[in-house]
Amino acid sequence: MVLVLTACPPGLRGYITRWLLEASPGVFVGRLSARVRENLWDLVVAERKQGKALLIYSTNDEQGYAVRSAGHKWNPIELEGMTLLQQPERIKSDSSAGDRQRREPGCPQGKTSDIKGYGWSIAARRRKMRKRKF
Repeated sequence: MVLVLTACPPGLRGYITRWLLEASPGVFVGRLSARVRENLWDLVVAERKQGKALLIYSTNDEQGYAVRSAGHKWNPIELEGMTLLQQPERIKSDSSAGDRQRREPGCPQGKTSDIKGYGWSIAARRRKMRKRKF
């Protein structure tokens, strides 16, 4: 099983290390019985405060695993026997194309990017601009 914690209290992370190996900060891996896994998950959900938790564990179904989440915007749903992650609804705006464009820091004058994040990242633009200067 894999348990991923984001922005959870450090005491919770320390408590979980009693049963699971912390492979990376907030990422726990191990093999537990179903009973211990369920008790641990109940504890994580109760103690996570404002943090996020994601649990992936093996099962005897077609996919071979199941997913549980707490505090995430992406929720696991079952569709025809398959577990999928449902994307949160996006807010659609009726504004004109000019309102959706803005100038990013590090971009030359006149260059814009889409607010929704389509296209290159800000870091990629900055690296590209540094290469042009030299």
